[in-house]
Amino acid sequence: MDTSRGKIYNDLEAEIGNTPLYKLSRIQFPHGNEVYAKEEWQNPGGSHYDRVFVKLFYDYEKAGKITPGKTPVVETTSGSAGVSFARLGRLLGYQCLVICPENLSARIEAIQNEGAEVRLTPKKEYVEGSAAALRKPVKKENKERLRSGKPPYFPINHSQLEMSATAVEAAVNEAAEQALQQYGIKFDLAIAAGGNGTTALGFGRAAKRHGIPLVLWESLGSGLYFNKKFGEGAFQYKYGLNPGELSTQVGHAIYGTVYGPTSFKLPNVDRAFEEGVLDNVRIVADETTKRRALVNAQTRKFDPRIGSLSEATISPPFSNNQEPNLRRIKTIEPVVELLKDTEGKPVGRSSAGNIAMLLDEHWNIAGFRNVLTFFYDALSRY
Repeated sequence: MDTSRGKIYNDLEAEIGNTPLYKLSRIQFPHGNEVYAKEEWQNPGGSHYDRVFVKLFYDYEKAGKITPGKTPVVETTSGSAGVSFARLGRLLGYQCLVICPENLSARIEAIQNEGAEVRLTPKKEYVEGSAAALRKPVKKENKERLRSGKPPYFPINHSQLEMSATAVEAAVNEAAEQALQQYGIKFDLAIAAGGNGTTALGFGRAAKRHGIPLVLWESLGSGLYFNKKFGEGAFQYKYGLNPGELSTQVGHAIYGTVYGPTSFKLPNVDRAFEEGVLDNVRIVADETTKRRALVNAQTRKFDPRIGSLSEATISPPFSNNQEPNLRRIKTIEPVVELLKDTEGKPVGRSSAGNIAMLLDEHWNIAGFRNVLTFFYDALSRY
């Protein structure tokens, strides 16, 4: 890579990161926590994925795997990653193709505004459809492109790469430094959303180096992280649901977060558990998913013979505790409005999920005074 090209990357990297650390001052938290949000939505592309894609484009280009103006590149996304990918691809001179679910209208528009081609997959398939499109139609198209003398699409595959997690570690490192310099504090706890493993592994590694326990949440429509943390059948036993069951019934509303077991590997999720960087996993819901879960719970009869986790993996048993467990789960919709109206922060659902965790009066975290969390993207993308 020559000097002029290197300067382009240096200039882009200089614009990314060093996002503000905002102290929430108007919301009253039930356990008296002081909450600080790293405002990743203030990155030029609107999310922490700017950090990821500038690194990936650089590494692939330096290795000679992609060439600006020649190599078309493709990525799958549930939204924010696609915007950062398309924006940086455009600025770096790449033809970009983004494959995503059809129901992400605001995010699709943002991606198209960056000049990328968008191909849509069925809403009910969420990112499973995108992954399938990458495996089959794009693979077939690449063969045809090669036969006609055109360069094939190069898959960036951010969700499969450890480098993606490495790139977002800087968000936690910056936050720790800002907390000390601006507020004179150190963090006692960090809270983040569970997606494809990029932030779970990246935030988790950085938090561990700073001595900060990381608690991860996922949607009630998922259960993937919960079972990995507490053992197969734990999610079924506590909530009476199979992982991913509700996502297929009502769809997935908290874009960018995990939605249950996938047909493709999530290596960064596995690495996060192998390295022990996730200290706890909890559940948050959107209101539609929670209502459906309660309907399911009320229609299933309690079987006193079923009481072990191993039995729960066969067919989700209903117990006297599952309905109360479901009712205690916090929902994100009121928190979205609270952040917008009370704190003046119109951030998205995954950001609201972080704050919903801290508003849970049933979760006693009074001993963790200073809490770090993240605002991932804007409400306008939902």
